[in-house]
Amino acid sequence: MSFVSDITSALRVATRDMRGGARSLWLLAAGVFIGTAVVALVGTTSQSLIEREGTVSVATELRPMAHAYRNDAAGGQSVLVELKGIDGNYPLYGAAQTAPAFDFHQGLARKDGIYGAVADRALFDLLNLELGDAVRIGGLRYQLRGVLLVEPGRAFRAFTLGPRIIVSNESLPATGLVDDGAEVYHYTHVKLPAGANGPAEAKTALTLIDQAHPQAGWRMVNAHQGIPGVERTLAMAQVLLLFIGLGVMLVGGGGILLINPC
Repeated sequence: MSFVSDITSALRVATRDMRGGARSLWLLAAGVFIGTAVVALVGTTSQSLIEREGTVSVATELRPMAHAYRNDAAGGQSVLVELKGIDGNYPLYGAAQTAPAFDFHQGLARKDGIYGAVADRALFDLLNLELGDAVRIGGLRYQLRGVLLVEPGRAFRAFTLGPRIIVSNESLPATGLVDDGAEVYHYTHVKLPAGANGPAEAKTALTLIDQAHPQAGWRMVNAHQGIPGVERTLAMAQVLLLFIGLGVMLVGGGGILLINPC
């Protein structure tokens, strides 16, 4: 009788906990939904604000490994690359040049189930590839359809870790390399309307965006003030030279003390 009573009590407690767990799951699901909606709303609002200032182009950059692909199978050769994803508005200024010459965005589009890519000549040389061959980046295969000769708006870099390869932003999610937590850089470029592209107008546009999202943490650069990244590189070089100078002074001072002890 005691055994039956214990089983009954256990079932009653389990049923109550399950009800509570179900409520918790519903609350969790509702929280996730609301949080996602808020993030999406903030992103949409930010994008709309920037688009009001001019034409917007978003580029994505990361540094993955590219693996040679031959005969529909991954080869043994691989190299670290500077991967850049672009949207349909790229470039806002200038024009990309490739060999052979073709419509840049059509060349990167998906054809016969595979996306296209253009890359520096160095990638072809390092992996011993030719036009029409393929490389695998993450979980996606790209066909190399052109050699990149000129890349508009290429940011100044003190050094690069590998050859540049350009693909469409549309293809990047399928690589599995841009998921949450991945080290990915997003660059939003804004081209002001005709007649409003002077230094003063650019400064005003940046101020409006910053005022609307003061806690966004964006790093905004006015192209009229020079190539993006140069000022940061120069500041780093200045600090490095300062430390080198201090080190030389300390070594020299130590030598004087050793030669002329008090």
